[in-house]
Amino acid sequence: GDTLYFTHNSALKMVHVNGGTVTTITASTNANRITTDGAGFVYWAENNGNAGDACIKRMQVSNRGLGTLTCGLSTLTPTDASKIYTDGTSVFFIARNAAGTAMAIRSVPVGGGVPTDLFSTANLNQYPHFIQASSGIIYFYDVPAATIKRMASSGASKTDITIPGTTVGLLAMSDDGTLIFTDNGSPNVRSIANASSTAPVAPTLRTSV
Repeated sequence: GDTLYFTHNSALKMVHVNGGTVTTITASTNANRITTDGAGFVYWAENNGNAGDACIKRMQVSNRGLGTLTCGLSTLTPTDASKIYTDGTSVFFIARNAAGTAMAIRSVPVGGGVPTDLFSTANLNQYPHFIQASSGIIYFYDVPAATIKRMASSGASKTDITIPGTTVGLLAMSDDGTLIFTDNGSPNVRSIANASSTAPVAPTLRTSV
């Protein structure tokens, strides 16, 4: 499309890709992550106080109609590395699990509903950063096990793709199916080729600073 949607100063905004006047679509409370399904809807995380009052919301691009998928969340998108994704069926995000005892990768239907816990860590201080690839596979960092795993978007078939001892800062995916990530607390960049099918391997060091 020709419109860029973004969050700024806690509001959802839009501007033409060639620049021009910025339009505020809706003011919100701590809107800080955004994604699109590429088919007419924009989704974002609205943190509010982030203590049982955070929400996942959406806007229909054609008429700017607003909707709420779920609320009542805590510790939603807690770090700069926390993103939200959608595959057009569900929206995926990090927040406290349903029990409130640990951080989790969660999903909610794009039409709204009760969130599902796909993977929970051991406590509230472990953040399972993840990416949702176009193939429908979710790649995530299992903090307690110190491994990168993949799973189906339903949360099924969790499989290690790195050997234990891996630390992860940021995750990204290349067009050829290579998973790229930074070491936690380090600018080192590592990669895993054929991430959708590889057995547990030691990641390849690509750059070291």
